[in-house]
Amino acid sequence: MFVVNSPVCPVCGNHTVFFLSDEERTALNSGKLIQDALPDWTADQRELMISGTHAFCWNRTFGCDDCNAAELFCDHNEGMEMFGGPR
Repeated sequence: MFVVNSPVCPVCGNHTVFFLSDEERTALNSGKLIQDALPDWTADQRELMISGTHAFCWNRTFGCDDCNAAELFCDHNEGMEMFGGPR
């Protein structure tokens, strides 16, 4: 098991800690695209690892992809508190 810190989120200034298995670390270090190296991770989780931007913060800044709302608490932010969004 390997511990990896995400970059600092440009919106909220926090970072996230990830735990990678040996297989995930090897796949990432082999040069595979992140979606191929971590196929079981969601796109939001992969973005968080790459840029540090939490899904909640992304929706807050750019609007929700699902409802096109730039609302802080749209229905699609449900559960986002685990990715940096306070509820």
